Amino acid sequence: PKSRASQAHPTFANTSHLIINSKQNAATDAAAFIIPAVGNNKLRHETLQRFMLANDSVTIAIEIPIWLAEADITALERQYAIELAPRDGDRPRAITGHIDFLQVRNGAVHILDYKPDARTNKPIAQLAIYALALTRLVPGLKLFDIKCAWFNEDEYCEFFPRTLFARST
Repeated sequence: PKSRASQAHPTFANTSHLIINSKQNAATDAAAFIIPAVGNNKLRHETLQRFMLANDSVTIAIEIPIWLAEADITALERQYAIELAPRDGDRPRAITGHIDFLQVRNGAVHILDYKPDARTNKPIAQLAIYALALTRLVPGLKLFDIKCAWFNEDEYCEFFPRTLFARST
C-alpha cells in the first residue's frame, strides 16, 4: 500500500530526545513578504517557492518528489530498528511526498516545509521521512548532515532528525 509522508504519525520515532528550536529567519521574512501579496490561497505556496528559489541563495530546489519503495522502507527499518509503514500482508509498501524547499546552509542540508498553520501543525514524522529518504537517494548523505524545519510568516521551527533515531542507553 502507498502512503503519504504528510499523513505519517511519529510513532516510529523516539521524540524523547527531540529539541525544537523556534526562530525568525529569511524563510519567515520571505513568507511575510510574499503570502499577503498573493490573494489566491492555492497560489500562495507555489509563489513562495518560486520566490525563494529565485531570490534566496541557499534554496537549491523546490517540490522535490520523494518515493520510498519497499526495498528502501525495509532497509531503513532494519537500519534504525523502526516501523516506517505498516504491512498489509505481502503487498509492497511505498511512501511518497514532496519536499517543499531544499537548502544548503553552513555545510548542512535543510529540508523545509511551508505550513500556514505552523503553530499547531507539527510535521515531525513527515520531515523525518523526507530526511530518511534523502539518505537513501543521495549517495554519501548522512542523517547527521540534515536539519528539518517547518515555517510560516510568523514562525520557523527546526530540529535535527538524527535525534529521533538515537538509541536509548
